[in-house]
Amino acid sequence: MKFELSDDQALLRSSTRDFLARACPFEASRRTMEHDSRGYDPALWQGLAEMGYLGLTAPARAGGQGLGTVELAIVLEEMGRACLPGPYLDVVLAVTLLAAAGGQDALLADLAAGKTVVTIARNEAPFAGSPGAPARFEGGRVRGTKYFVPFAAAATGSSSPRATASAWCRSRSR
Repeated sequence: MKFELSDDQALLRSSTRDFLARACPFEASRRTMEHDSRGYDPALWQGLAEMGYLGLTAPARAGGQGLGTVELAIVLEEMGRACLPGPYLDVVLAVTLLAAAGGQDALLADLAAGKTVVTIARNEAPFAGSPGAPARFEGGRVRGTKYFVPFAAAATGSSSPRATASAWCRSRSR
């Protein structure tokens, strides 16, 4: 089997590589990783939104591009090449969960525009003690305990796949 990128996919790879080389040189990535408690540079995050990377997999009806996993893999490969710090993968996974839940177009548009950061509280921590009750959606909020949520300090919200798919909770506003 021979796999080659389409012309559009090759253009995506090239433009992503060029953008990240300019916007995120290795020295800046390292400085962010070592000295920024948020784990990402908000100005660079806004640049990612303006270039359409934050809405890469979000449906077009919600302000995204509606692209697939091959395009996501291309962008992730280039982000890895640039050592891009930040919650990009977590946000893309949250976008996928929220798009599947339906009825979240306003939130998806905010994610694609870089106005909101949402991560997924996806793993239990078996070494953190006995697990409590699983996360659940109750009274319009996600209830339960999750440990070690990636980029929780920078997130404006989190979701849990164990709660109902439409469960989403704003932990603080921006």
